Amino acid sequence: MGGQSPLVVPELNLIAVFTGWNIREDTDVDDAFNLFYDRIVMTAR
Repeated sequence: MGGQSPLVVPELNLIAVFTGWNIREDTDVDDAFNLFYDRIVMTAR
């Protein structure tokens, strides 16, 4: 229900899963991935 989206970053031994759905029509799952990538993955490198 609403979708689940995995994100795997092997070089950091990191697996994340986004669950649920977006109640706002002006955003999509790409926004969540981009925020996660910029704030978590890029700062860990």
